[in-house]
Amino acid sequence: MEKIKLGAVIYAPKVTVIWGIIQEFFEQENCPIEPVFYKDYKSQVDGLMSGEIDIAWNSPLAWLDSYLRTKGECLNGSMRDTDQDRKSYLVVRKDKDYQTISDIKGKTIGFGAYDSPQARLIPIYHLHKNGLEFEKGLYGKSALISVLASTEIMWEESWMQQRPCFPVK
Repeated sequence: MEKIKLGAVIYAPKVTVIWGIIQEFFEQENCPIEPVFYKDYKSQVDGLMSGEIDIAWNSPLAWLDSYLRTKGECLNGSMRDTDQDRKSYLVVRKDKDYQTISDIKGKTIGFGAYDSPQARLIPIYHLHKNGLEFEKGLYGKSALISVLASTEIMWEESWMQQRPCFPVK
């Protein structure tokens, strides 16, 4: 049986180990795969469109890109149970006196990856719902280590919380 070429984005070194385990599982089930690694989702979607890979393990935004580029022909796959119930937090520095979400108007916010729904797109949407417009009195930076020292506010996609955290409705 010919191996199915499955695209995966490697955002951390441990991801290659995980794909090795997944590859072994599929081989034991007589459905061999060959993981093909990409540095970002755009490259992976390009690989899917060009036929370099058969299947792409996409993020929600990358799936939408695939769906639009194929005029609705791209099929959606499954979601891991570890992706359910993800949460994003608005984290502020303790030494600042932010009391409400409107206090951050005009401040710089560190966001996650440009194509991350939970670390960038959904937070920008929630800020919009609370009367704050991205790039209109609210500025964003990628949440890189070099930026954090000068960034008073950031969205964190994890369990980590500092006070105060504003509930986003």
